[in-house]
Amino acid sequence: MRLFTDHENRCHKVFPAPAGRFADPTWPDLKPARIFKLAFRDKGRLLDSVEHPLFKKWMARDAK
Repeated sequence: MRLFTDHENRCHKVFPAPAGRFADPTWPDLKPARIFKLAFRDKGRLLDSVEHPLFKKWMARDAK
């Protein structure tokens, strides 16, 4: 798929790829927990509890 941003109409247009142009994706045999650990490793972006600093910051913003 190709996603095209149509700024004039404030929408997105989707164009499918021609059949047979790309091979099907191959996914590694990993558990979802391992994928998340690899994706968010050492970046501090995984909100894994209500004690996370970003969660607390966003909750304080909503309380106002």
